[in-house]
Amino acid sequence: MPPGVLVECELTIDQPLTWLPDGAWEWRFPTVVAPRYLGQPGRVPDAEALAVDVVEGGLPSRGSLSLQVGDPIDASAVVSPTHAICASGSAEGLRVAFASEAGVALDRDIAIRWRVGAPEPGVSVEVARPHADAPSSNHAYALVTITPPNVATSMRSSPRDLVLLIDTSGSMSGEPLEQARKIALALVDNLCDNDSLEMVEFSMRPTRWKRGPIQATRAYQGKARSWLNALRAGGGTEMATGVREAVRAVPGDDRLRQVVLITDGLIGFESEVVREVREAVGRGCRLHTVGVGPAANRSLTYAVARAGAGGEFLVGLDEDVDSTVRRVIARTSAPFITGVRVQGEAVVAGSTDVPRDLLAGAPALIPLRLNPEGGELVVIGNAAEGPWTVRTVAPGAEVGAGRSCVPRLFARDAIEELKARAAMGEKVNAEIERLALDHAIASRLTSWIAVSEEPTADPREPVRRTRIAQELPAGLSAEGLGLREAASMERLVVHGLMPSKRTFHTESDVSVEGLCFDRDPSAPSRKPPRARGCSRTLRDAGRVENHSLRGRLVTRDEYRIVVEIDAPESMGWAPVSVEVPGSEDVEIDRQHTTRPGRVEAGCTIRLVLRSVGGFPANLAVRHITVKGESDVRTLVVEIDDG
Repeated sequence: MPPGVLVECELTIDQPLTWLPDGAWEWRFPTVVAPRYLGQPGRVPDAEALAVDVVEGGLPSRGSLSLQVGDPIDASAVVSPTHAICASGSAEGLRVAFASEAGVALDRDIAIRWRVGAPEPGVSVEVARPHADAPSSNHAYALVTITPPNVATSMRSSPRDLVLLIDTSGSMSGEPLEQARKIALALVDNLCDNDSLEMVEFSMRPTRWKRGPIQATRAYQGKARSWLNALRAGGGTEMATGVREAVRAVPGDDRLRQVVLITDGLIGFESEVVREVREAVGRGCRLHTVGVGPAANRSLTYAVARAGAGGEFLVGLDEDVDSTVRRVIARTSAPFITGVRVQGEAVVAGSTDVPRDLLAGAPALIPLRLNPEGGELVVIGNAAEGPWTVRTVAPGAEVGAGRSCVPRLFARDAIEELKARAAMGEKVNAEIERLALDHAIASRLTSWIAVSEEPTADPREPVRRTRIAQELPAGLSAEGLGLREAASMERLVVHGLMPSKRTFHTESDVSVEGLCFDRDPSAPSRKPPRARGCSRTLRDAGRVENHSLRGRLVTRDEYRIVVEIDAPESMGWAPVSVEVPGSEDVEIDRQHTTRPGRVEAGCTIRLVLRSVGGFPANLAVRHITVKGESDVRTLVVEIDDG
């Protein structure tokens, strides 16, 4: 992007709503990402990609909202637990906007809820089929919505083993831990004498309340409340060990084991946790997540709840904790139908093999791939009284019929299942890519890109990358997250949450030993400020000691190597030749390499090397020597090619 160019982006997101047990729908949208705990260096392979720049004191950017509700409801039925809103009727339905014309700060989730009538019991099916030119048009797709009969509230439920797994790491300090405590206390109070209770808190290591399940008598509920009230936050977030501890002992088959994880989810190794959870589901557990705080990490809370065949619940700062508690209780206290599956002559495949649980007043949404001719669907499950079955018919679908979001919902649900299987060690990338391309959706392997019809930038000019900071999530502090002190608009580096080096890594690190360019003597030193007490754990990226520069090995194939070098201060650039040990006939591709001249501070130099005979496949590139003109010294680029 050349400087000064206006870029307008429009994204279309198919986002299922959340059903609330009191008969309301909720739409929730995140506006901020909080820094995460990443553990020791090297534990998270893409740690730098997860690094988040935040700023204290707020940003000038503001969010606006224009939401249309299609349900036939009155404006008074629409509420927001996160923002002040206004609602008014229109020909298309009810329109909702923020009350402030100036917009809102982007420091928390946006949540909008609207109450509708109680769901009709039974099974409804919405069928759609892609257009003829779509690769997925050979099949029809359905969204099956299952709502329990009204008699659910009078049906007998099985005794439970409730396990509370509470995050007490440093990022939970303050109101997030208070929210977690309130939720846990309410869940304890909801237990009956024939239920059992376990509690585990974790930060750097898990700590149990008792060695095993305790009968939830009134006396033990009082002791549990005392233990919860004494919890304090501090330390890192070793969640995988906490999950392992919470699911390690499974009671007899007559108990439904419900694990409730209460956390802000601010970790970067989600796959470790998902792996533990999926294995626990195979042993008869259900794991639910409650995301607390202004910006819970939904890549964890959603993935864990899905892998655990449970529910995901979110509560932001200043939101009504009681309503969240009611939802968690409704999801964990009295399962109406367990192991819900859909089969029949019309079904080609489901998006997941994990069975769903149906609870009173909580619809289950099940995407399916169908035969385009349609046919019978049979919904089966297990109620406390015995098997439960409902039969319905999926209509046939012509190409292009129905809403286009239905096939995409199937693809997204299937991809989420594949991601859970990947955490178990399966190789699923090819299948994820195929689904995403067939249904034209973004995934972790596919992205939408913008292509300019005309060249807008010269590839031989130095490039400047800008990392755009976001707001510190509301209610969280730099101290609680482990951030060092920093002036406003400086990047806040997180000890233990981000890589200690502030350079911007891609595949490999590159270091230029010795000054190889002529420096501009008038250029001031750009040494960034150092926080007190951080000299041993943090290194400044703007300037590397011993006159070194930091860079990256970006791309390497048989005939080409691409290296990028960040210039921390103004310097000259005039490469003439290059040497790569172990490879001959290497030359500079000047058509794609940064042209000779002055490179300003903060810009990136691009060095493209090519070999006529090709680089040896087993070549371990450790350093590259770049020779300059007579008045420019030689560059020795040290490369970590691991």
